[in-house]
Amino acid sequence: MKDSLDSLKARLTIPEIAASLYPEWRPLPSCKTPWRADAKPSFSVYAGGTRWRDHATGEGGDAIDFLGMALVLDEKEAIAHFRQMAGEPLADRQAPAPRRQAPASQTLDTPEKQAKRAEWPRLATTSEVTKSKIAELRKLPVESLRFASMDGALRCTEYEGRRVWVVVSADKRNAQARRLDGEPWEIGGQAVKARTLPGSCAAIPIGAHGHRKFRELPVLLTEGAPDLLAAYSALWQCGQLDEWTVACVLGASNRIPQECLGDFAGRHVRIVCHDDPAGAAAASRWGQQIVAAGGTVDLFDLAGSGAKDLNEVFHLEAEKLDAILVRLTSTEGVLK
Repeated sequence: MKDSLDSLKARLTIPEIAASLYPEWRPLPSCKTPWRADAKPSFSVYAGGTRWRDHATGEGGDAIDFLGMALVLDEKEAIAHFRQMAGEPLADRQAPAPRRQAPASQTLDTPEKQAKRAEWPRLATTSEVTKSKIAELRKLPVESLRFASMDGALRCTEYEGRRVWVVVSADKRNAQARRLDGEPWEIGGQAVKARTLPGSCAAIPIGAHGHRKFRELPVLLTEGAPDLLAAYSALWQCGQLDEWTVACVLGASNRIPQECLGDFAGRHVRIVCHDDPAGAAAASRWGQQIVAAGGTVDLFDLAGSGAKDLNEVFHLEAEKLDAILVRLTSTEGVLK
């Protein structure tokens, strides 16, 4: 018999949930928000750790609401995950019914987005000069970028008067640009490193992992465009480009769309976690989605490596870099 939610809330409080999702964050009556940048404290955890409020947005609630916000879950998913975290046996819960996939027009895409994408500049194949410049910017071996280009994930163009490199999804519905000179854009007085092209369905994963020729391979799933290129570099440097395929989600706040989860079904996915609370929460969220879709998952944690993300691994001294890459690309224990 299921315990009541009230009894579970008494058993599992917000500080206990936060300890696993945001280990460096301290939930206090006045603290910074754990899931977004906060210039000054605008968040409260109160009532003995059972309630929270974000004073900047007006959002708040109980421990289940906190978990739902942290992992970007709907109410039913948040309750189910909360029950599991509170120690309720899985056998005591009815498995959630599978979601029905709605047509794209009702989920990710709209005619307005399609019209904006029709106005994108031509996304060209990257030249050797462009690949060399990207390799210099990101401190990556240029040879590896040729494979990202051949897979169609890496392109270049001119955007808002600047030469840019672009990562683009296989279905051409999501693209993100960065300046080839390595400088940020100034938007509203703020420096912005990356620009999502207008009309993009920004949650669609980037990469050729869904192509039939890669369908039998395990997937290295990363966060962000620089880590996508770094994953190609890791595989190239370790001679593992024939053993893996690569994908990335453009941002820790994104949730993999339901219509894209089929690309991960029946496959093993290694998620490379950013070494920060948002990265850990994102990896947990994506892993749960992939497992629910019929995949298997392991997490590659960069904690203690000296790098906060996979691209930064290539800034480390050679001996440490090689040790991390060998571990990252090991297929030992990976289901095929």
